[in-house]
Amino acid sequence: MSYGASLADLFRRAAGYVDKILIRAAKPADLSVLGKTAVGGGYDGYASCPLTTAFGKAILAEFIYGGKVTPTLPLNPAKEHWVGWWIKVTGLPLMYWNYMLKGHVWFPKHNTAFKGDVV
Repeated sequence: MSYGASLADLFRRAAGYVDKILIRAAKPADLSVLGKTAVGGGYDGYASCPLTTAFGKAILAEFIYGGKVTPTLPLNPAKEHWVGWWIKVTGLPLMYWNYMLKGHVWFPKHNTAFKGDVV
């Protein structure tokens, strides 16, 4: 007895999406994941990578597609800060385990108009 999803059922569902994407050229907004709910196509490729530079210091590299720097915090993203270290060891694990894995999708806005000096 199994309480998980049937492997055959998963392949059947995947085949439906392959048909919609490859054969019918469906757009992301046309794909229905949960019943009649459409998927939004607004992801800009945002990524956050805390890079440790020394014990207690890190650079928080935040960017979108194309490598454009998009900081969330009002700090110079080219300089190391203790805040970046705290985010790496405390903030991001808490957000991941208690927020993202539970399906929450709201995140702080990032500054896509950033024009600062980044070397």
